[in-house]
Amino acid sequence: MNEMLEFTKVRELTNDYSQQKISKEDYRRLRKQLLEKIDQEMNGIKVIDDSSEQNFVEKFKSYFKSSDEEKIS
Repeated sequence: MNEMLEFTKVRELTNDYSQQKISKEDYRRLRKQLLEKIDQEMNGIKVIDDSSEQNFVEKFKSYFKSSDEEKIS
């Protein structure tokens, strides 16, 4: 991986957004993709799908909610 190429892409993306060449939504989506790619290639960190993370959080909350209700009963 060429780190300078990836960082140049981030800089260009930031410049495009600051010059209003792309929308905020596009900027955020593209920035997320670039940063995830950099993180995965440089740090070996696998990207977690947001939807599966949300499902985990909901299951976690549900578990403790049901446990608390059992303690009250």
